[in-house]
Amino acid sequence: MSNDGHLLIVDDDPEVCASLESYLSKNGYQISILYSGEGLEETLDNQEIDLVILDLMLPGRDGLELTNDIRRNYSVPVIMLTGRGDDIDRIIGLEMGADDYLPKPFNPRELLARIRAVLKRSQRTREAAGIALADESDNYSIGELSLETGPRRLISGDGKHIPLTDGEYQLLLALVTHPDRVLSRDFLLDVTRDGSVRNSVSFL
Repeated sequence: MSNDGHLLIVDDDPEVCASLESYLSKNGYQISILYSGEGLEETLDNQEIDLVILDLMLPGRDGLELTNDIRRNYSVPVIMLTGRGDDIDRIIGLEMGADDYLPKPFNPRELLARIRAVLKRSQRTREAAGIALADESDNYSIGELSLETGPRRLISGDGKHIPLTDGEYQLLLALVTHPDRVLSRDFLLDVTRDGSVRNSVSFL
């Protein structure tokens, strides 16, 4: 029984999906597969997905649109895959909220390493911030904004969801959980890179 996490692969290439399913399942992950963006929201609503591996070039709605939708409504991390090597695609993907980006063709071992890093960063941030994974329910006010740690989302004063990358969420969480303290640049870099929020806080 896989216990390292549940991954959702969204890619229209059956061979890529079959290869990744075989490799990642052997490394302890439960795998679900979609061959297009159709059914993505239903899957995220009804299954506990820990990370989405999302191809950029999909029939119908492409990976950029889907990443934007995921960021508006869910907190699940996203690793984007693409057969195109354009820096513009990579930059736009990250701006849309992807947590990492890997161009095709790639070594499955590199993808596995990136999956583990993204999941570890996300989990360690929650734990280090003192937020119980089984019962996240704290809300923090930031001016007119509200940071909700349950769904891991930022809400504007007029009730709109503001998309956050995993790093942006970690940074905000570190700031609101250490009120009235001056946090050093190294501390904040540590949080956003590794998700490692130390108990002792460095001062500038």
